[in-house]
Amino acid sequence: MPSNLDDLPVHLIFLIHGLWGNSSHMSYLDSRLLALNDTASLNHRIQTHICRENEGNRTYDGIDVCGDRVAEEIRQVLSEVQKVARIARMSVVGYSLGGLIARYALGTLEREHYWENENEGKSIEPVNFTTFATPHLGVRTPSPSLLSSLYNSLGSRLVSMSGAQLFLADDYHGDGRCLLEVMSDPGREWVTVLRRFKRREVFANVINDRTVPYYTASITNVQPDTPRPHTGPVIFVNDVNDTNPNTTAEPSDDSWNETIKEKSMLLLFYSLLPVWLLAFLGHSVWQSYYSSRRIREYRRGRPLVQCVKDEVRYEADSLLGVKDAVEDDGGDSGLTSGAASSISSSPSPPPAVIDAKNVPLDSTHPHLPIGTKLNLHPAQRSILHNLNTLPWEKVAVHIQLSRHSHAAIIYRHQGRRRLREGKKVVDWWLRGVGTDGEEGVGGGFEI
Repeated sequence: MPSNLDDLPVHLIFLIHGLWGNSSHMSYLDSRLLALNDTASLNHRIQTHICRENEGNRTYDGIDVCGDRVAEEIRQVLSEVQKVARIARMSVVGYSLGGLIARYALGTLEREHYWENENEGKSIEPVNFTTFATPHLGVRTPSPSLLSSLYNSLGSRLVSMSGAQLFLADDYHGDGRCLLEVMSDPGREWVTVLRRFKRREVFANVINDRTVPYYTASITNVQPDTPRPHTGPVIFVNDVNDTNPNTTAEPSDDSWNETIKEKSMLLLFYSLLPVWLLAFLGHSVWQSYYSSRRIREYRRGRPLVQCVKDEVRYEADSLLGVKDAVEDDGGDSGLTSGAASSISSSPSPPPAVIDAKNVPLDSTHPHLPIGTKLNLHPAQRSILHNLNTLPWEKVAVHIQLSRHSHAAIIYRHQGRRRLREGKKVVDWWLRGVGTDGEEGVGGGFEI
C-alpha cells in the first residue's frame, strides 16, 4: 500500500443493488475495489459507497422514485467526503435493477446541472459506468406465445410501479412512452450524463439467467445460440478451484455435503411450489399496497408541478445541443450493436474467447452478432436504437456451474460454492488497474 495513500485524491465509487436487494449483495465488489488501494502504482485512493436507501421492498417503488433517493444519497456522500478529501473521480456500478436506478439517479443530477453547479473549483471526472445483468430493454418477453403474454401481463402487476416499468407497461409522461424509452432519448438528461463517462461497460450472462436474459443486459436484439455469438469479448469461467482445466479434482466432503444440501432444498422447493406461489402472490399484493403509499408520500414531498418544471427547463436548455451530441457519438466511436444489427445477415467470424485467468491487456475488436434475432416490442426497439448511439463495451459471461448465473455474476452471496465463478468475472473486470490514465481492455476498470 502506498505510504501516502491518505494524501491521494479520491476516486469515489457508488455501488447500487437490485430488486429486493440489500447492501450485502454488493459486498464482494466492494471488498475487491477497496483492495485496489494496495496497488503500488495507484494515483488515486479508492473509496466506495454502497447505496442503502432502497434496501428490501423499497425497490418496489419505481425506478424513478428509487433513482431520486439514490441521487440524494450521492449528493450527501459527495458533500461529506469533500469536507475531508479532494474527489477527483467518480464511478458508478449497478447490479440488475440497480443499473437502471443508477441511470435515473445520474439523470436527476444532470437535470439539476449538478456537475457544473455543485462542483465549482472541485471538478469531479465521471470515469466508469458499469452494469452487471441489468435489464436495459426491460424484462418483457419478446415471444408471442400465450404463456409469454400471460407472464408479461401478470409480471407488470406484481411488483408495484417497478414491475410496470420493467415490463414497459407504464405511461411515464402521458404520451404513450414508458419510462425506459424516455430514459433512452438521446436528447434527454439520462443519455447526456452517460456521455460524460469515459467508459460504459455492460456484463451479460449468456446462459442460466432467467431473471435478466442476455439480450436485454447486452442491449441487443440477438439472443446467442451458443456462448460464442457476441459483439465483444466472451468470458468462459469455471470452478475457481480448478487450476488445470483439463483435469477434474476429486470433490471434497464439504462439496458433497453442500451438493446434497442444495438438492434437498431443490426437492423441498418443488414440493412446496404451490404454497410458495400463493405466498409470493400474497406478499406481492401486500407490498405493492405499501409501495403505493410510499409513492404517494414521495409525490406529495416533491410536487408534480415542480417535477414538470424541472424537466421542461432541462429540455429547453438541451434542445439546441441534441443534434451535435448525436452526431459526435456517431463519429469514430466504432461499430455498436445497434449498427451491427442492421447488417446482421452478413457473414461473421466468432469473437475472441477470453480465459479469465489469462487476459491479454491489448485491444479487442467487436464482431457482428449472430444467433436468434428477436422480435422485440416497439418500445424495446426504440430503446435499443437510442442507447446504441453511445459506444458500449459489452462483455458476455458464460458461467458454467451455477444454475442461477444472475446471482453468480457478481458473487452475490459469498460462501456459496455454486456462485464462486463470479469471483473470476469480478477479477477480470478489474484487470489492468494501476495504469492510471490508460484505457483498459474489456475488463480494464480505470482508476
